[in-house]
Amino acid sequence: MKRLKIFEALILINAVAIVMCVSSAAALDVTIIESSAVKPYEDAIKGFESTCNCLVKKIIPIDFEGVRLAHEISKSKPGLIVAVGEEALSKSLAFKDIPAIYMMVLNPSKVVRGTATGVSMEIPANKQVASYVDIFPWIKRLGVIYNPMNMDNFMKGAVASARHQGVTLVEGQVQSSKDVPSVLNSMRGKIDALWIVPDVTVVTPENMEFIMLHSIEFNLPVLTFTERHVAMGAVMSLNIDPYEIGKQTGNIVKSGSLRQDKVYEATIARVAINQVTAMKMSIAFKDNYTNKAFVNINLDQFGKNVQHQP
Repeated sequence: MKRLKIFEALILINAVAIVMCVSSAAALDVTIIESSAVKPYEDAIKGFESTCNCLVKKIIPIDFEGVRLAHEISKSKPGLIVAVGEEALSKSLAFKDIPAIYMMVLNPSKVVRGTATGVSMEIPANKQVASYVDIFPWIKRLGVIYNPMNMDNFMKGAVASARHQGVTLVEGQVQSSKDVPSVLNSMRGKIDALWIVPDVTVVTPENMEFIMLHSIEFNLPVLTFTERHVAMGAVMSLNIDPYEIGKQTGNIVKSGSLRQDKVYEATIARVAINQVTAMKMSIAFKDNYTNKAFVNINLDQFGKNVQHQP
């Protein structure tokens, strides 16, 4: 009987070993090229590793002195390159015989001619507006200041989405950063909240200081795209979460349905809330956002019926 149990145990061990070997053999070999070993990129890589079900053979930070990228890729012989950051995406294009997917690249069109494969960092305008209305149902007039030279296409999608949500988008167009204070003053009493979009003409240090002072003086909530502004006094920011971007990229790879001509929209966004500002302004949130500094939301629930214009 004792020998039988030992024999059964050996069979079980061998079966487990076989399963492990099959699983390992089926795993895709991946090499990650990283623009720089900074925290957002590192968080994205951790997220990717948590879901990809692949064998990450090497992580190459290309800003490390002495890194010979072609040599490292030749040694690792990956089945897929994951490019993290704009410079990493640019470098990955040199390896034309190896498929690649990118993440944490703000403007991939600057690097790639045509369509590359990756997860976008830009949250579509329709989903942004729908998110704001979901969190703050009392917003009926949403102000936004922008330079048409920078944001015209984006704003077309925003206008369509606002109309669908029953919100009036009060637009303030500027040609110069010096125009921002006067345009904002002209909106006084005409808007329920101010939406800051990533327009380089508008978002200067001087303008952000003016906007935050205006916000305090006239009890005007500011909704923005970065947590830096929340620390300055904005009520809320809506932005991508690097770890979640990594998880989504990993799931795409794991699914085996990777297409070499597709840009995937981010599915999860991170909401940062300044509860102190909200309290001072007596701002009402939906219950699931009350007393929370950070909340992750599923963007797929927003803007489904609104046509997105790029």
